[in-house]
Amino acid sequence: MSSSSSSKKSYKPIFDAAVKKYRSERYEEALPLLVEVSDACHLSLPPLISLHQALSLNPHLAIYDTKCAALLKLNRNKEALAVARQMIAADERSIKVYQGYRRCITILMLSKHNKQALAMANLAVNKCKSVQGKDVTLLEEVLSLREELRAIELSRLSSYRDPMTVLPVEMILDIVELATESSEDYGMAARLSHVSRLWRQRVLDMPQLWRRCRVTFDGSGTAFQKLDAYYNRANQTPLRHLRAVLDGTKEYWRFFKRPLPYIDVNAERPLSTLDIVSTKDDELDTFDLYQTVSESLAKKVDTVKYAHSHSNAQIPRDVRPLRCMFLVNNVVKEVNLDSVYLMYERFLSQDSAEKWDREETKNDTLRHFKISRSYAPSFKAIALTFPSLKSLEWDMCTKRGPLMDRPVTEGVKVWHNDLQTLIVKMLPTYKESGGPPTDYALPALRYCELVNVSLRTLECVQKSPKLAHLSVHGTLDYRLPTDHPDARGMAYYMDRFVGVFEKLPELEVLDVTAMELGVRALRVIVEKRLCPRLKYINVSRHSGAFGRLLIDLVKQRNGGGDSAFTPIDTLVVNYCQELEHEAVTWVRKHVQTVQCVYTTKEELKAMPRQRYRYERV
Repeated sequence: MSSSSSSKKSYKPIFDAAVKKYRSERYEEALPLLVEVSDACHLSLPPLISLHQALSLNPHLAIYDTKCAALLKLNRNKEALAVARQMIAADERSIKVYQGYRRCITILMLSKHNKQALAMANLAVNKCKSVQGKDVTLLEEVLSLREELRAIELSRLSSYRDPMTVLPVEMILDIVELATESSEDYGMAARLSHVSRLWRQRVLDMPQLWRRCRVTFDGSGTAFQKLDAYYNRANQTPLRHLRAVLDGTKEYWRFFKRPLPYIDVNAERPLSTLDIVSTKDDELDTFDLYQTVSESLAKKVDTVKYAHSHSNAQIPRDVRPLRCMFLVNNVVKEVNLDSVYLMYERFLSQDSAEKWDREETKNDTLRHFKISRSYAPSFKAIALTFPSLKSLEWDMCTKRGPLMDRPVTEGVKVWHNDLQTLIVKMLPTYKESGGPPTDYALPALRYCELVNVSLRTLECVQKSPKLAHLSVHGTLDYRLPTDHPDARGMAYYMDRFVGVFEKLPELEVLDVTAMELGVRALRVIVEKRLCPRLKYINVSRHSGAFGRLLIDLVKQRNGGGDSAFTPIDTLVVNYCQELEHEAVTWVRKHVQTVQCVYTTKEELKAMPRQRYRYERV
């Protein structure tokens, strides 16, 4: 009690002086005094007086409340809000707790944060139930503020205008169609129709949205009910985009044999997108299925997709056979296949290359071709069959069929003047023979990603002067067995490997993560001063100490002495266990972004460091 009474005597005059200065509108002078009193009361160890005792020093304006009011007068709302929150946290069971809530609500309203202020008012009213001896005046003031905030929020919500009532119908239609096409969403129209009555009315008045349908043929008959509903909502106009999910029954035959009226078989292009998904390991005969589609539609479609849904990342055992002639004759723009056995027919079983030039064995309109987890023809065969491709993705496939397993001879040429994107990913267990080089010409290629390929496939970028992005991952099969009649020495294959990077003047991104010869490729670029526009380099997951090579690279590109080179702005060397730490530290000073991550801290401590002297740029 003695310490409490002495503290009152020592701090009460200071507080009274601060109150006088506040009342005389000298807020700048009052604030330091209030800070001194509040800090002494709140932070002294042991505390001279409790905050609850400090609040009772003056019955009209408490210490923290006066400090908060002074900060508000000085337009320091953020600091005032922090002080008000301290008042709430100090003693939640005190009657004065409403004073803190009132201050918080007032400050939030001044800052135009009405939603937060309303939440604070609701919290204050709920706290009222647990506080004994309620201050009726403060409680009524909080309730009044809450009603005022509710009126403001109700006014804000009533002024909100639904975009369906503001935007023109044509603009809404364009927005929804763009969103649907970019996400390949077949259920967007149905979801939008369930937002509200207004949205449902507007969506039902847009028949174009109902020409994209996803149906599941599971034998229950609901597929045809859904087709009828979409057909009627589209003002009895045929579908343009169809995703057919085949769920282990033969119900789909009824649809594909007689697709009228859902598909206009007499149109020049009956469908824009035909997407078939097989969900079960049934006895689906894709030969007959696509033959039926060809006969019933009679014309071409823009996009064909087929997938067999399964969780296996490798090629499944039950791949579906598919004739390539269906793609040649019936598809215009895009092909996306997953888990199929793409079979080339009789025109590819001939040894003569002149057979490939026949009109009936080519598709000059196809622009995008993707095949995944399948038995597929080689890149060469696809390039010859679809000469106008702009992007080709050959993902986790195995070569099968005629002209796939035989070595490619010296005289075979692959010319692709339009191809801009090439992605070839081989299975890790599949090995290509090195073989002699193939004459590839891809003058328009801009992006190339290769995984577990042979040196012969890597050489396809040699005649690509516009190539800007090159990624080579995994193992690089670059030599034939020693007992092979065409086997050569190691120097021969290394010369071919070096030749890949000699004609890439526009290369900006080089990613050789975990590639067997990645560091060698970087060394060739530095020693022969190749790829002058290189900006991004990733040599992660490599063994050996190549810190001196990184320093030489940065000196050459970022030293400022040669204007022919573009400076390196990103260097990634993650999980290189033997890379010298000193080299990474030096490179960080001269390269804008350097990523160097090790597996664990324990491995970082256990790694041997090879120390050496180096020069600064």
